[in-house]
Parts: sequence; C-alpha cells; structure tokens
Amino acid sequence: MKVLLQKKMKSLKKKVIIGLLAFSIIFSGIGVTLADETDDIRKEMSALEEMLAEITEKIGLRGENDDTEETVSIEGIPAGFTFGQNLRQGSRGTDVKYLQILLNADSDTRLANTGPGSPGNETEYFGPITLSAVNKFQGKYSSEVLVPAGASAPTGFVGTYTRAKLNSILQEGVSKDPDVSNEIMEMLQEISERVKALVERVEALEKGEVIGEEGDLSVSLRSDIRNVSVRPNQTKDVAMFRLEAEDSDIEIQRFDVYVDGAMTEFRGDIDEMALKVDGEVVSEREINRDTVGRDDKYIRFSGLNIEVPKNGHEDVVISVTAADKSTFTNTSYIVGPTGDNAIRGVDGARITLYASVANGRSFELDDETAGTLEIRDNDSPEEGVVLIEEDENTEVELLVFDVVVKDSDIDLENLRVEFEGDYDLEEIFEDALLYRGNTLVDVQSITIKEGTDNKEAYVVFEVEMDIDAGETLVFTLVIDVFGMDMEDDGDRIGSKVKAEILADENKKIAYAYDTDKEIDLKGDLEGEYQALYPSLPEFTLKEADIERNDNRSIADAYLTIEVEAVEGDIVLTGIDYFNSHWNVIMELEGTEVYDGSSWTGTTSQSTIKKGRTAELEIFGIFEATDTEYGWVRLAVESIDWEDEEGNDFSWDAGNYEFIEVLRTERVHLTQQL
Repeated sequence: MKVLLQKKMKSLKKKVIIGLLAFSIIFSGIGVTLADETDDIRKEMSALEEMLAEITEKIGLRGENDDTEETVSIEGIPAGFTFGQNLRQGSRGTDVKYLQILLNADSDTRLANTGPGSPGNETEYFGPITLSAVNKFQGKYSSEVLVPAGASAPTGFVGTYTRAKLNSILQEGVSKDPDVSNEIMEMLQEISERVKALVERVEALEKGEVIGEEGDLSVSLRSDIRNVSVRPNQTKDVAMFRLEAEDSDIEIQRFDVYVDGAMTEFRGDIDEMALKVDGEVVSEREINRDTVGRDDKYIRFSGLNIEVPKNGHEDVVISVTAADKSTFTNTSYIVGPTGDNAIRGVDGARITLYASVANGRSFELDDETAGTLEIRDNDSPEEGVVLIEEDENTEVELLVFDVVVKDSDIDLENLRVEFEGDYDLEEIFEDALLYRGNTLVDVQSITIKEGTDNKEAYVVFEVEMDIDAGETLVFTLVIDVFGMDMEDDGDRIGSKVKAEILADENKKIAYAYDTDKEIDLKGDLEGEYQALYPSLPEFTLKEADIERNDNRSIADAYLTIEVEAVEGDIVLTGIDYFNSHWNVIMELEGTEVYDGSSWTGTTSQSTIKKGRTAELEIFGIFEATDTEYGWVRLAVESIDWEDEEGNDFSWDAGNYEFIEVLRTERVHLTQQL
C-alpha cells in the first residue's frame, strides 16, 4: 500500500512539473509581447506566477525527496488512545466505536459504505458487521496476528495479537499522500483557464482586434429559498444566490460554497452537494472523507461555464442530499459563497473577476419524517384606513395567510398572534377572531404585555385542527373594534393597529401523526398598520398642471381635487405644502377658503356633508429668489380636518401614499440675483 502511494505521488509531481514548464514557456512569450500593454494583463501575469510558486512549494519541488509521504492520526480516535481490553461480538462501549473507526480507515477492512457502521456512522456495538470487518483485518495481517496465535483462519476475536497490531497502526498513523493532490489539480485547472483567457487577450491585442468590454461581477443572497428542512436521504434546494453582470457578459468558472460548521461533521451529515441554474444541475460533488478534507472550509465547484448576460443576472441554487442516518451530528448548517474570492469569472475583455457575499443561508437537518408547518402571506391588507361604525362593533381585517403542511399529516393545536398599536389596545378592542374561510375557528380576548404602556398584546388561538400533508388552508385574522361614542372616545379615533405571527413565538404548536413529534411553525408574517376612523375625507386628483414664464423665474400651478366625505360630515381645517415659498389660494366649490397664509375655514364654507363630493381647486405662484430656486412643484404635504364632534385629525404624505399623488410635475426656475 505504501509503495502504491509513493508511485501515485511521483506521478502527480511529474504532471505538475510538465504543467509548470509549459506555463513558464507561455509566460515567457507573453512577457515579450506585453512590454507596453495594459496594467490589467501584467497584474494577471503576476497573480498566476504567485500561484505557480505556491504550487511549487506545496508539492516540494524545491526538495529532492520524491518519496515524501505523511502519516496522520486516525480522525475520530483521541490522541494517545490504545486498545487495552479484548473485544468480541456482543461487546459495547467506546473501544468498539474506535475499533470501527480504525477499520473504516482502510477500504480493505471497511464495515460498510452506507448506513450504521459506515464511515461517520460508527456505533458502540460489536455486531455481525464488525465481526466480518475484524475477520478481514486478521486475514490481511495474518502473519502478525494469526500465525503468532497459532490460528489458521480469522477468529473475529480482538485479543492480544490483534490489539497489538491495532495499536501499532494507531502509533504509526495512516500513511497517505500529502493532502494536496486535489488542491494542486484545482489550482492547475484554474491557472490553465486563466492562461487561456490571457493568451486570447494578448493575441487579440497583437492583431488590433476589439477585445471586448470590461465588466463587474456581484453576488447577493436571495430570499426565494429559506427555512428549508432536509430529512435523511432527501435532496432539497437550500439556498439561492443572484450573480449580476455589469457592462459585460461574464462567464462564471468557479463557485466555492463555504460551510459554517465543522467540515468533519458536515461530510458525515451530507452525501452530495450540487449547483443548479434554471432548475438544471450544472455541477455536483460527493461529500465524504475521500473528496473533502477535514480542515477544508468550502466545497469547490470548478470548470463551470455559467453565462451571466451583460447588465443581467443568473440565479445559482445550492442543493444538498442528506445522508441516510438515524441521527444527524448537527441540526443545521449555513452555506454560501461567503469567503474571499469565492466566485471567479471572466469578463468580455478576458479579465478575471472575483465576488463573494457576506451572509450565507441556513438549513436544518431533521432526522425524523416529522413534516413541516409553514405560514405564508395571502393578500393581507396594505397599510390604510378602515371605517368603523360609531354605534356598533366593527370587525377589522388585519391578516390573511396560508398555513401549508408538508411531508406528514399534522394536528395544529394552537397559534399565537402579536398585536401592536399607538394607543391603549384595551380601549380599542378586546377580542381577536380567527376564521378559516368563512368559518369562525376561535375567539380570544387579548392579553396586554407588561411594560408596554398597553400598546402591545397577544392572543393564543385554540385551533385544534387536523391538516393533511400537502394541504393548504387559508385563515383570516380580524379584531372586533368597539362602537365608539364620539363625545367620549374621540381621542382614540385614528388609532393604528397591526398584527404579526412570529416563528419564535410559535414553537411546538402542532404534532406530526407519522412520528408524534412536536412541530414548530416556520416563517414570520407581519401585517401593516390599519388606522381606525368613523369618518374621513377621500381625495381624488382630477387635474394638475404647472408652467413657468418666459424668463423661467416664476411658476404658475394648479390642482383640482375631488373631496368626498365618507360616513360623516368633514370640515377641512388646513393644508400644508412641501415648499412653503408657494403663494396659494384655495377655493372649495368656487368659494375662497384660503388666502396663502391661513385658513378662513372651520365655517360652513369649508364643510363637506356626509356622502357629498366637493371640488377643491388650489392655485399657486412661486417666484424664484436668490435662495429659493431650482426644481419646484406644487405638492400637498398634509391635510387637516375635523369630524362632526370637533375631533381633530391629520394625514400626511409621509404616512399615507395616496396623498403623495396630489402634486404637479416639476419645472426648473432660474435664480434671481
């Protein structure tokens, strides 16, 4: 075995030497040609030369010993451990596990390739599989184990001579190639690709041809794939990253997937990793001791040919296949191109580009077929205003959401919902209701959170509902708002309320029938604020225009707005503008109500009766000065009004998008000196 390893290492060194000589010749030719060429090419040459020097050092070309090999301790067995007790079929304990690990280190004596007893899945029980492996070991080393004991055939009993050989192997370590072969070949492949691109660039320059456009490469984490749970022997997409090319087409040649977690454990929990583009696998790697080193930080996918179009993007998906294990070493990992220069590509000018991202994506490993329970938004109300009845309770919709069940039938027992408002919630509503479709599921009174000035509360709905695997149920969350007496409760008219459902607050809220395992909710859902009003004005912009005079120093503008009084009389009391330099006159139904400095309102002239629509015209003049000039527009910033009981309200454009459309286009005015 040792001789074969030495021959393999010598063969590798010869290949590397030939490669180095070939590259050196290419470099010599390029160096002469590029005496007066761009810094980009010279920098690329310098980087390649540094890589060659690193390879030279790694394979020991500076030394003379071609028989170099290293011995390494067997991973998983503590340093200094020795087998001190006899072992036989039926034995249990850590000595048995270390025996299995040692036997698995040699393919000739390996217990199994998959399942219990295989590398990474060693147990503490000496069963038939271990017995068979011990027999292989004794047969392989019969001259040192069987002959001294006077045995003619393997016995499967780990006694004095067998333990002595095992301990000898532990002491000497396992002879193997220096762990650089894969790394060197990957580096050589990268150099080959970069040299090819560099030669193409030089040849184009020599011929005076257009080389192509230089570009930029960036990568970002996408939220399309998240909260993924992978079960034994299951393949799933766990993360998505968007590659974007600017100013040039870019060819992606290498993609390093870094793993946040011990690689020793990762390669025992994961059997395979793949990269996918548009649903198709573009590259895949087996994950095991032979393909991934225990000190590695990433899984490398090289030799790729992923084309990212100019000023476009391509989404790369990371997929994993979990090992067939009864228990995973870790429950979650984070993966992604998070290390320096994790992604390498070449632009249209044949210049090498690199990119990486700050954050990866986590995924979970679930060793039981427990199923998943997810929550998704389903057209919940956007932020807005809700009209409530003055004398009756009103149900106000806050959230509409899907509950999605996968992989197992699930019993959903309860669901916690959080509430937040800008006023004492107990003074606004008491009960929260949960509907499935049009069917009421549960009603619960809110519980105020301590130390929140009564502005935060929660409910826990008792759902008690069986949901089949693959089924999606639609739920609606509403609150029952009290009928309000305008004289007594006017101070809380206009209060805002929102709701959210958080995964952290909904752990172990269901059971999977397949395993009786408790299930956590996956996914967060946050609703938008709903403002509660008994009456309000609605605004519709009918016409808007702006012009400037010949010398571009004065702007004339006007807005025509329809104002409808909904559910009650409205008295307009004030309007502000984004630029106070405007001189404004306003007319409501042809009657002047504003003269440019203050309202004449709060009279019958500025009152709009319930259900009626009035036309509000706003005329404005803007004269440029030495300090007020440039781009200007006439735009409403806020509108104030009173209801029938004299309660004051105000809407502003920063909180309500519909007011932002009450504006003209922009014109540019010249500074007046």
